[in-house]
Amino acid sequence: MSVPVTVVARKNPAKQNEPEKFYAMAQAAGEMNFRSLCKDASEGCTVMRSDIAAVLYALIDSMMKSLAKGEIVRFGDFGSFQVGVSSTGVEKKDDFSANQVKGAHIIFRPGIDLTEMIKTLTFKKKTVGKVVAENELPGENTGGNTGGNTGGNTGDDDDPNG
Repeated sequence: MSVPVTVVARKNPAKQNEPEKFYAMAQAAGEMNFRSLCKDASEGCTVMRSDIAAVLYALIDSMMKSLAKGEIVRFGDFGSFQVGVSSTGVEKKDDFSANQVKGAHIIFRPGIDLTEMIKTLTFKKKTVGKVVAENELPGENTGGNTGGNTGGNTGDDDDPNG
């Protein structure tokens, strides 16, 4: 199985006078909903789907409480979750107040299992609605986002839009 990608043209915002370059962009190939996730997990163990769902809902509630307190939630080999914020800047440190915080987001840092899985992915080029090549795209496939929301592109050209 391969991850479908399309090719998109993007300008580098820091170098507007340079021509666009072409970059790969991963495309969703369907989805797995919560019910299907619980059913699939139950088929790999002795726990019923309803029990898995109950545990996952309780886990989500617990994670939200910890994240709201500013704690990092370490989820074993799966990875960790942490709150990140964005804010407006001020000239002097003493002028900063909580009012400068404009938004929050969740930072996910994958653990060892997901980090290793991402290294083994292959990719297939896709046009709108149709796969045009089953073979791997040229170049290395060892990139991926192994640093949470900090990037991870290991190609020769930096993608200006992440």
